[in-house]
Amino acid sequence: MHAERETMAAALMCATLANRSVHVAHVSLAEELQLIRAAKLQGLNVTCEVAPHHLFLSTVSLVFLSFFFFGLNDSFFALFI
Repeated sequence: MHAERETMAAALMCATLANRSVHVAHVSLAEELQLIRAAKLQGLNVTCEVAPHHLFLSTVSLVFLSFFFFGLNDSFFALFI
C-alpha cells in the first residue's frame, strides 16, 4: 500500500480486522510513521519503507534545486522565507 495519511490509517485498520500483514511504501510524514508504530505496538505485522529522496529533501533543498534546475525568480523564493 502507498502511504497517504487517512488511507493508510484505514488500510491498517482493515489489516487488523482481517488479521493480515501489511507493507506500507513511501512513508514520508512523521504522522504516518506514528500510525505504523502504533499498529506494531498493537501486534499488527506491519513493515514500511521510504523513498531515498524523502530522507534528504527539505524546504531549503527544494528551493535550491528549483533555482538550480529551473532558474526560478526571487518571487518563488519569497514563498519559503
